[in-house]
Amino acid sequence: MQVQQSVRLTLVEEQLFLRAQDRVRVHFRDFEELEGFAVLRANLDRLLGKVELELRSVFLYHHDAACKAEQFQAELDACKQELQHHLVMCDQVIAAARKLAKSAPATLTKRTNELQSFHTAEIKLKEKQWTVQADKRLQDHVQVLSAQYARQLELIELEHAQRLEMVKENLEAKKQAEVESGNT
Repeated sequence: MQVQQSVRLTLVEEQLFLRAQDRVRVHFRDFEELEGFAVLRANLDRLLGKVELELRSVFLYHHDAACKAEQFQAELDACKQELQHHLVMCDQVIAAARKLAKSAPATLTKRTNELQSFHTAEIKLKEKQWTVQADKRLQDHVQVLSAQYARQLELIELEHAQRLEMVKENLEAKKQAEVESGNT
């Protein structure tokens, strides 16, 4: 926000200037009447004009200084408002950080418990997978052994059948031999 500087004086400043100017004129007239020097009138008028110009420039300088002071005050007020806004935002951030700091241990504990539960479930799942894999290997091994034993059983049964056949043939041969020896 910028206050516009003006080369014109305010009404109060203008009235103050006019009163000061009137007093200076009165003093010059009093001097002129007291001294009675008519010759000095032109010099006094010239001097009065210079004093008026100087007085006006002093008033303008003070007016400009007042305008600048108002401008600086407006800028200062804007900075204060911005600072207040930043302070409010900082307070909000600090409050949020404190809230987060208060809830962080509970959140950390909850997250840790969740991770531990997940880890435990993962271990149980792996154990089940290992058990299933071991059961599968055991089942495959049992099948291999069953196949081997079935083959061995078949071989034993075949061998046993062959022995029985041989014993049967031997018995029949003995019987035949006895029948032939009894017939003779």
